[in-house]
Amino acid sequence: MKKINVGISISATAAGNIWSSGINQNIGFLGELLRKSPIVDKLWFLNGGDTEKLPPAMDFDRLGIPLVRPEEVTHEIDVMIEMGAILPLGWMRRIHARGAKIVCFGVGHNYNALAEALV
Repeated sequence: MKKINVGISISATAAGNIWSSGINQNIGFLGELLRKSPIVDKLWFLNGGDTEKLPPAMDFDRLGIPLVRPEEVTHEIDVMIEMGAILPLGWMRRIHARGAKIVCFGVGHNYNALAEALV
């Protein structure tokens, strides 16, 4: 079975906190789930924020998922999940052109606004 390399977008900010946003909690749970999946080889948090590391208050160190800038994994990524940060459109076009799949995982207010229209 071919294993896939997955990235989840996250906004690394100095003021980040696991409790400051439900999105952060969803990212943590999704990361933990994918890390345990037998079909996932490499997993990264794709940094769309303004700092180079996640603050201790995020409590994501225990997950063992590295935080990288998207450009660092351009040629390795198979699936990109846009969830906690909007990543550069040019980069997403490049990975899509080389065959990567892009998934938009709507959570929080964005999800509520879209789901409300359907209901």
